[in-house]
Amino acid sequence: MVYAGDARVTVTFAPAGNPGVCHGSDADGNEIRWAYAQWFYTRRLEGEPFGDDPTATVEARALAASAGGNHPVVQNIANGNSYVFKIRLECQAAISPWSEESEVVTPRGTDEEITEPQGLRVVPVRVAGRDTAALTVTWDHPTSGRPDRYRLQYRRGAMDVTDVASEWTSVTLPGSSGSYDITGLRFNAEYEIWLRAEAEDARPDCMEQAESVDPCGPWATISGNTGGTNQPPVAVDEVEPIVLEVEITRAVDVAHYFSDPDGDTLMFSAFSQNTAVVTATISGSTVTIKAVRAGSATVSVSATDPGGLSARIGIEVTVQEEPLAAVPAVPVDVEAFIGPAGPAVLWEPPAPVAGVVVSGYQVSWRDDVDRVWEDAVQVGGGAEARTWAPMVAAVPGRIYEFRVRALSAAGTGPWSAPATVTAPALSTPSAPVDVEAFIGPDGPAVLWEPPPPVAGAVVTGYEVSWRDDVDRVWSQAV
Repeated sequence: MVYAGDARVTVTFAPAGNPGVCHGSDADGNEIRWAYAQWFYTRRLEGEPFGDDPTATVEARALAASAGGNHPVVQNIANGNSYVFKIRLECQAAISPWSEESEVVTPRGTDEEITEPQGLRVVPVRVAGRDTAALTVTWDHPTSGRPDRYRLQYRRGAMDVTDVASEWTSVTLPGSSGSYDITGLRFNAEYEIWLRAEAEDARPDCMEQAESVDPCGPWATISGNTGGTNQPPVAVDEVEPIVLEVEITRAVDVAHYFSDPDGDTLMFSAFSQNTAVVTATISGSTVTIKAVRAGSATVSVSATDPGGLSARIGIEVTVQEEPLAAVPAVPVDVEAFIGPAGPAVLWEPPAPVAGVVVSGYQVSWRDDVDRVWEDAVQVGGGAEARTWAPMVAAVPGRIYEFRVRALSAAGTGPWSAPATVTAPALSTPSAPVDVEAFIGPDGPAVLWEPPPPVAGAVVTGYEVSWRDDVDRVWSQAV
């Protein structure tokens, strides 16, 4: 069998059991094998006969007597030509006949070089109910060459000085592959992953050759940590009870009532425990509740992570036959922001409701640390009120949420969906400008202008240091 490569082929063979060549008997009749043998190959161009030119017969390698194997052949080979090979063995003075001719082989061209897989990436997979971790490895095909298969191998690195790295595990994948799940791994462990593309005519050992294109492409490598065990979502708040009249609907965005410790994207589901009173449908994270007839019912809402773990809350709904007293609609364009004095919220009045006069608003807020809504604060100014801010400074990196509802003589309208803002991290001011040294009435002095503004940076003062041309040492900043 002959494998093609760039300006190289690999010849494989097995012994045919030729008596008298590379083995025999000693004076006592015991079988012996010569410790040294040579094999030779000859080749011809396709369509031409084998010639007697001695340069076409080349010693290729020494090997154990009558052993088969894989041996690269690199001399007198040119890309673009097709060749036929045959080999023979020589031990001491014994020479075997030439083998049968190989199949026609054409060395691989440099334009068909298999490059390394692109975009190798790895992410941990958390699966509920499993006691072992998993990693998903994905990649893009090489930019050159046509891989017939991929070889992926991985091992766990040493956890500490008393631990040792695991043995390599190798997996062969189809050339059409672009991902693979490695399962049965340790949690919180680092794994080394190697991947390369291979052609069908790759040598079995697939050794890389520095001066030729190898049918095995170069390795792409990456490491990935399996991370910890999957943690379930948690309910971080309760939906206030809802009162509706028959045939009225209410939409609730339930995403604000759940959180996931792992940062996973959650899927939501909802159902009514009494569909004769209310029905519930869901689209994304929005639950739409419709009143059917008078009574009470609970709408159950679940949030589920990709690993199948979930959390649940209940929304208590009361349906009345008689029309409810008109209350304001939800304020609109609710926006949270970080102002000069800290977190704040801005809104516009709700859509008009016949017979309803907005007399003011209530605002409640929370941050991502306590996750508890502060008691509602009443904002005066009637319907014209637009903004409110608690008397707290923004903590860099903390997330703040605000919700707003309108007031009227009939009561309060529904809360708005929370508006969220993240306080920016502290920034360092830029350098002061127009710095000028001068000699004043009391000696040397310096004059400057404030630095250009930097988002998140508040200038609270300045430090000044000085030196002269004798000591050349900066004084302590004051």
